[in-house]
Amino acid sequence: MLRPKGSMIMIPRSYKKYLLSASMVFCLQLYWLVWTSRKLEINFSILKTDLSSKSLILPHTSNEIKTSLATEIIDQPSKIPIFYNLYVNPDNASDITRVRDLVSEQLAILATERYSPIFVQSIGQPMYVPNTMLLGHHPNGTEVLTLHSLWEFCQENYDKTVLYLHSKGSYHPRHENDPLRRFLTFGAVHGTSKQGNKIPDFCDVVSARFSPYPHPHTSGNMWLGRCDYLSKLFNPLEFAAKMEEVPRAPGLKRRFEYYLVGRKRFSAEHWVYSHPSVRPCDTYRGNFSCGYDNLPEQLVEKDFDSIEEAPRFPFKFYRPSDELKPWTGIVHRWEEYKVLYNETPTESWWGWKIEEWRKDFGQKWSMIKTKKNEP
Repeated sequence: MLRPKGSMIMIPRSYKKYLLSASMVFCLQLYWLVWTSRKLEINFSILKTDLSSKSLILPHTSNEIKTSLATEIIDQPSKIPIFYNLYVNPDNASDITRVRDLVSEQLAILATERYSPIFVQSIGQPMYVPNTMLLGHHPNGTEVLTLHSLWEFCQENYDKTVLYLHSKGSYHPRHENDPLRRFLTFGAVHGTSKQGNKIPDFCDVVSARFSPYPHPHTSGNMWLGRCDYLSKLFNPLEFAAKMEEVPRAPGLKRRFEYYLVGRKRFSAEHWVYSHPSVRPCDTYRGNFSCGYDNLPEQLVEKDFDSIEEAPRFPFKFYRPSDELKPWTGIVHRWEEYKVLYNETPTESWWGWKIEEWRKDFGQKWSMIKTKKNEP
């Protein structure tokens, strides 16, 4: 039917309401886009927020997330932030259910009244983790990415303590990874159990177990750390390459070359103990040194309530091999410190607690003590 010229189109009342609602939604969306674009023009390349006379810098995250992170830290100044490394196999879509359960169990160990917020660096297949803040997602990478975020945070927040955790077992679904992950998480979380919300003054790094053999490390690499100490360390992104400058041990069998001295993929767990000034502590009383042997079947709080300077046991407890002694003792440590930081240990160094090392070092120990006591 043709409409007479000059006549008006009659729109039903229900359509009018619909068009009005649609127009309002469109206007709101347009306003949001304009507001967001202007906000993103602000230079957030380095976000600095006053925090008890300190600054908070969290680079390599989106502008929106940086603002949220600053708010989270300011709102919870007495809590310890967590930097969490999440890996989900990108080649196995069905694996995400297993990893989600693993992560949920692990984070349930945290005491939320003491540990918050949780900052996540995600690697591999994306996976949503409730009640966390995503710093970034990477199709490929290692835990060094998360250690780098933690290290950058500590550069401007010297008075803070941080907790480092990762999804141990998400890459290799081996049965033995489950008890090790629980043990490491439980031990690190209890690093402040009797100290309010601070680690003891005599510690820089607290873990379930510090082992001096074959190189200073915590098997599985989860710990609490002081930012004033962590900020001294080499940039984690450059640390593995720097370790290649440490003189190679002549005669060392190739199969021992990397894990004995904390090189290549073993450099990530060696990093936190790499400075000669570190004061390591651990929390577990029981018979575990490193690897997977002698892990407790049950996690009982009383077994983790003793924070002590490490190493807490005689050197033989850590099962050193006489065959590998030249590359796992004090002489190699000394050379490594000089290459990495151009420093050597002081009289208070943790390594002097190991009697065998003092004997191996001979006169140098006496010289250090003499120099220390000179006027």
